[in-house]
Amino acid sequence: PSISNCTFKNMPNGNYILTIGHEIKETGLITLDNLIFMDNEASVSDAAGGGGIGLWVSQADRCLLDNCKFIRNVNRKASNGGVIGYAPTRYSNSKVTLQFRGCSFEDNRVQQGFNGGALYINAQLRPVFIESCVFSNTINNAAYYGGAIFIEGTTTQTISIVDTKFNNMKANSNEKPNGNAIYIEDETSGD
Repeated sequence: PSISNCTFKNMPNGNYILTIGHEIKETGLITLDNLIFMDNEASVSDAAGGGGIGLWVSQADRCLLDNCKFIRNVNRKASNGGVIGYAPTRYSNSKVTLQFRGCSFEDNRVQQGFNGGALYINAQLRPVFIESCVFSNTINNAAYYGGAIFIEGTTTQTISIVDTKFNNMKANSNEKPNGNAIYIEDETSGD
């Protein structure tokens, strides 16, 4: 499946905003091309992910988000990931490789005390690729750790971040190693 040139704006605080996939049949590539997610709020109760745009993708080999814009989205749940929380655990989303290409992330955030102003990644099953993206903020309260990206210490798969820019990112933790742009948690020390 492919979704192109659509805008998701002012979605009220609720569960998933966009759900792709089903429990019966697998597919190869899901492409989300030139989508705009703006001023949305989500309170996804599933620990497997969702984030501030409430995205659920399952039964696919790969989800490509190409030239998408994520602007002022808020994760209202007491969980991580202002745009997307990626922590696949169930059989239906455990096979999805996540890929961002040419995307922009601006002023996205999580609730106080949570991590990953734009992305929260806990990739224990599949890799994540971030290429030629831009993360920027004009706000100071995007996340506690990882103003743009928080990578969980239990991640075992490849996380590739290439040719990506981080502008004015600020984590609001007062601890010195707070990862204003990227925070990679060290599982061995708990930091």
